[in-house]
Order: sequence, then C-alpha cells, then structure tokens
Amino acid sequence: MYRAITMLLAVLMLSACVTVNDPEEDKINVGGMVGAQGVSNLPVGSVVTVAIIDVKQRGAILAQKRFSVAKLPTMFKFQLPAEAINKEADYVVVSLVKNNDRLLFQTYQRFPVINNGETMVQVTMERAR
Repeated sequence: MYRAITMLLAVLMLSACVTVNDPEEDKINVGGMVGAQGVSNLPVGSVVTVAIIDVKQRGAILAQKRFSVAKLPTMFKFQLPAEAINKEADYVVVSLVKNNDRLLFQTYQRFPVINNGETMVQVTMERAR
C-alpha cells in the first residue's frame, strides 16, 4: 500500500513538470568579439555598449547590451526572435566604451550582420576622435 501511494505521488509530480522550448529556428543568434587595437586593460568602471542597428533608419536599434568590463577583447551575444528581423534592413554591429561618461573607444567602420548571412563578427574599435 505504501509503495503504491509513493508511486502514485511520483507519477503525479512528474506529470506536473512541463518543459517548454522555443524551436531554435525561431531565433537568430548574433555574437562575436569586441576589442580595440593595442588595448587590453581598461580603467576601473569602464562600460562597453554593443548594439545592432539598422543604418538605413536613423535611430533604429534592433538590440543593445551594456556591461562593465576590465579587459578587451570581450565576447557578446544576442539572441533575437526571427520575426523581429526586417529583410530590407541593413544591420550592423556598433560598439563603444565609456568611463565615467567619457567616451574612450568606438567603432568608426561598419560590421554588417544578419541579412548578409553573417552571425559572427569581430568588432574593432578605435580611440575616440
């Protein structure tokens, strides 16, 4: 009797567990490394911002991440819903490093992603001009 009740409880508990996974084909993963030539250590309190923007539309940011970092290069990754992607857009990755609201480094060239088939990119920043 005790064994039957234990088994029944175990079956009920397992049936209550539900795992929901989004299909991977519904996600677009974009990632890579962001760095600056000749620079590895950053001042304490430095913050990196990495964004995917549409250069055809002023101010159109598809995704953006901001995080504290002490060294470059550093990795980044975005996981985007496929329905958020505009096939007509010209997406590029841009980045910058600030320390106490002072711009230290930023990208001055384009690093295209997504609609050109690229999902991994190496972003190189330059000293702020």
